[in-house]
Parts: sequence; structure tokens; C-alpha cells
Amino acid sequence: MLMLSTHDPADYRTQARAAGACDFITKSAFDPFVLQDAWAGATSDA
Repeated sequence: MLMLSTHDPADYRTQARAAGACDFITKSAFDPFVLQDAWAGATSDA
């Protein structure tokens, strides 16, 4: 699971990970390369 939000990651990153998210990306930082990095990190942990 990937969490995408408009909120500051400092506020929600820990909660997202506790809920099972592999990463937390703000909408302002979201682009195909960030998504690719998040996907690579999630699949390398599996």
C-alpha cells in the first residue's frame, strides 16, 4: 500500500507505516520517478 496525501509527511509518515503503507508521498512531490522509487523499495523488502 502506498499513501498519497496533501498533508505534511512529518505528521502522517509514522501512522501510514503503522497502517501497512510501504511509503508516504505528498501530492506535491508525486511524479512517475518518485512512484518508481517507492515501488522498488516496497518490492525489495518483500
